[in-house]
Amino acid sequence: MMMSSESNVVLIDDEIAMRESVSQFLSLSDCHVQSFANPADAINVLDADFSGVVVTDLRMPTLDGMAVLDAVKFIDPQIPVVMITGHGDIDSAVQAMRDGAYDFIEKPFQPQRLLATVIRAQDKRRLVLSNRQLRSSLGISKDVNDRLLGDCEAIISIREEIKQFANVDVNVLITGEIGTGKSVVAQCLHSHSEKDPSTLVRVDCSGVKEFQFIQNMMSDCANGTLVLENIDQLPQPSLGLLPAALQEHNARLVSTTTQQNLASLEHAEHRLSTITLHLPKLTLRSDDVILLFNHFSSLASLRFDMELPELSTSDIATLQTHSWPGNVHELEKIGERFVLYQTQSIDQLIDESRDIDVMPSLHQQVQAFERSVIEHALANHQGILADAANELGIPRRTLNDKLQRHGIDRERFQN
Repeated sequence: MMMSSESNVVLIDDEIAMRESVSQFLSLSDCHVQSFANPADAINVLDADFSGVVVTDLRMPTLDGMAVLDAVKFIDPQIPVVMITGHGDIDSAVQAMRDGAYDFIEKPFQPQRLLATVIRAQDKRRLVLSNRQLRSSLGISKDVNDRLLGDCEAIISIREEIKQFANVDVNVLITGEIGTGKSVVAQCLHSHSEKDPSTLVRVDCSGVKEFQFIQNMMSDCANGTLVLENIDQLPQPSLGLLPAALQEHNARLVSTTTQQNLASLEHAEHRLSTITLHLPKLTLRSDDVILLFNHFSSLASLRFDMELPELSTSDIATLQTHSWPGNVHELEKIGERFVLYQTQSIDQLIDESRDIDVMPSLHQQVQAFERSVIEHALANHQGILADAANELGIPRRTLNDKLQRHGIDRERFQN
């Protein structure tokens, strides 16, 4: 078995014959091996940036393998530790797995089995470090240039208007189709102002029947920002009461509505907004699609701790020509599923998500969340049901039932 790229192994064993034979085999298999008889010396070469795998014997006279595991976890709990155990140490090895060891191998063992384990552990470590680097480069930024991505003229103009009006206490109305990013713009207006971040209050007006509800919420946004999403759904009497309530709490109003429902605000628009910002639908931002998709899929890779697949030429063509009825929100969900399913094309993902722009029921949302959590657990454990069930805290039989109900093929997650 050849390595796709060199692995870095710290080998700890007090028995010289075992240490030298394992070190020689791994070195001949393109691994870079540092071997130690003393566990303390090995621990001293490790840090949070260590890019490899620790392979340690369980039974040693000074520090045993469990102590090594604890020390490594203190340095970085995501460094893979592989235990080598004797026949009578299985219970201890199982306990080590529960405590965070990557795997254990019982003596006597075939060298190829150890190598295969090291390769899997190295791949996992490489992914962890890659995701850390990506997370560091992306960051969680409040800057509007990072939050509202796009190079089209309309988005550039909106970013400039956000910067221009963020600290001006004028009411703003944001319009655009469902899924175009109206909530993101509302958040940017507040985060770029000098207002206390905690004084941003968001209310979806589609569920508000009485103005008293909004009035109660206003105590949390005094001297802050009240975001009323779908303001066209607010009853007309409540619209008339808004200006006085806003003035009483010294709150700024940022409201959102779709372009189609803007007409229902015809007689109240002048009281609700001084500035109107309109977000274009995604089909008018064709040059931004790949940029946005790469951003969303990169974030999904970090969130699910999974490798970021490469787009094929066909995938890129599909992304650029699809009509995107769900706009940016639909594109974001496709980016997430692209990472989760790894091998599926963009065409397949879009075909399976035709109703993505339709608001799912509570049951559908719960089922989708459960499926996502199960897939994440399977990905963490390379499709091994027992390990995934243990992470989820459910019996293996229950997990099997859920796989069948959700139509999840665990083989997709196996190395």
